[in-house]
Amino acid sequence: MLDELLKTSDVKLVGCEKTLGGRMVTIIVEGTVSAVDMAMQRAEGMNNKDLKVAVTISKPHPELTKLFRLKTG
Repeated sequence: MLDELLKTSDVKLVGCEKTLGGRMVTIIVEGTVSAVDMAMQRAEGMNNKDLKVAVTISKPHPELTKLFRLKTG
């Protein structure tokens, strides 16, 4: 899925965090709102039953951005 996200539009991988022994993965990408939306639509359209949630945060607070970078480091 990550490969498709990165190939679909002009987004950059910020981080990838595995939890629950790798059973749950959080992927964080950045780019313009339209590019991220396009990537999320592609991910949702892949009919991947493992995808639970796809969210675009258009204007994240700077502290939230710092948190994402620290957690995925």
